[in-house]
Amino acid sequence: MFSGCASVDGRGGEFNKMIISETGFYKEGPTEFGSPDGRMAAGTRVRVLEQASGYMKVQTTSGKEVFVPSEKVGDLSTDHPGGIKW
Repeated sequence: MFSGCASVDGRGGEFNKMIISETGFYKEGPTEFGSPDGRMAAGTRVRVLEQASGYMKVQTTSGKEVFVPSEKVGDLSTDHPGGIKW
């Protein structure tokens, strides 16, 4: 867990969130310095493991665990185009 974070869904939770627009991710935790470790595509299904300081640690359906900005994570919903609940 990173400093000041709260556990959310945990590893047993559902993949009920998604990345709402392409974003950079960090493998070891968020940082103000340096470039992201990679990019995550919009529409990627995730579950939230932890959150703090404007970032969430998420897990993808393929098992990758990374940190992304909180504002890039939205709820899945079949009621709206693209699966995003507004």
